[in-house]
Amino acid sequence: MDTNDMGINKYLIPISILLGAVIIGGALYFGSGKAPAAPTGGTGTQPAAAVDIKNVDTSGSPFIGNANAPVTIAYWSDYQCPFCKQFDETTMQQLVTDYVNTGKAKIVFMDFQFLGPDSDQDAVFARAIWNLYPDKYQAWRTAWYADQQQENTLSASANEKQLEKVTAT
Repeated sequence: MDTNDMGINKYLIPISILLGAVIIGGALYFGSGKAPAAPTGGTGTQPAAAVDIKNVDTSGSPFIGNANAPVTIAYWSDYQCPFCKQFDETTMQQLVTDYVNTGKAKIVFMDFQFLGPDSDQDAVFARAIWNLYPDKYQAWRTAWYADQQQENTLSASANEKQLEKVTAT
C-alpha cells in the first residue's frame, strides 16, 4: 500500500462519523417540521377550532328536538363504545332536558362506527329504526345503550338477536 493511502485512510472513518453526526444533528434541528407551540394562556391546551354546523351534512340523519331549533348539535357515536354509553346515560339526558325539551336545540345523531363489525351492524339497525319509526328512535337508542354488551364479543347472529331483543322492548 502507498504511504499516501495510509494517511488518508486513517482519517476516513473518524471524518465519516463526524460528518454523519453533523448531518443527522442538522436534520433533527432544522427538519423536525414542528413549529413552536402557540401560547395558550397557561392551560397547556390549544384553543378549539371553530366549527360551523352549516359545513356538516346532517340531512337524513336521525335527530331529536324541533327541526327548526336555533341550535343544532351534531353528535357522533358508536353503539359499541362504552364511553358513548356513559355520555348517553349522563350528559345526553341533561342536554335533552335543558336544551331539546325547551326548544333551544336539536341533536343530530351521526354514526361513527369505529369498533368493528358489530358497530356496523348496530348502525344499520339504528338507521332502519329511524327510517321506520322516527318517533321511537331515541327510546330505542337509550334502550340499546342500557343493554350494551362488551364491544365486539358477540357473533353476527348473536348481535342481531340482541338488537331484536332490545327492539322488542
